Amino acid sequence: MLKIKFESVKQTFINGLISLIPVVALLWLCSGFIGEIFTTISTINNSTFISNNGGLLLLIPLLIIALIALILLSGLLVRHTIFKRIDEWFEQKIMNLIPGYGILKSMVEEKVSPTKNLVNKAVLVSFENSKKLGVLTDKNEEFGVVFFPNNTLTGGGSIHLITMDKIEILPISLDDLDDIITKDGKGLLDIYKKVT
Repeated sequence: MLKIKFESVKQTFINGLISLIPVVALLWLCSGFIGEIFTTISTINNSTFISNNGGLLLLIPLLIIALIALILLSGLLVRHTIFKRIDEWFEQKIMNLIPGYGILKSMVEEKVSPTKNLVNKAVLVSFENSKKLGVLTDKNEEFGVVFFPNNTLTGGGSIHLITMDKIEILPISLDDLDDIITKDGKGLLDIYKKVT
């Protein structure tokens, strides 16, 4: 019984964390407001109650508790249909503003919940005389949509529609794929040996 409740709280926390990713991305875009947040925290820190009861030693745990509560509340709200639709709408707007957001979100989801079935997968695409690393972003029975990054997964690239028989899904995370790309391919041969 206790384990079931722990799993439920854990899943709620993960859902909340994932649903807050677009909010964090939006905050990053509007980073000018962050200075205002620090000014507000400074004002709160100078209040009589906080300064008489431990100052920053009280403020930091309160902020951590507030953040955890926000994540759990967000996770609970996302379970309900109307809030899920709002979250999806908001996330779609963020995807339109930030190139590569979908891949970044998948990378975070891999770290937070590795057992979750993700949309974006690291792949190796076979061409006539070579193979190329990419990210499978969508597929059906016949074709796959593959994003070929230029220099990192979030640094731009090209998108190709490729027949599924030429696409080989690699047993690595998007983080590992990004490392291979930024290290000019070092480590790819080891992974390729495991697949063949």
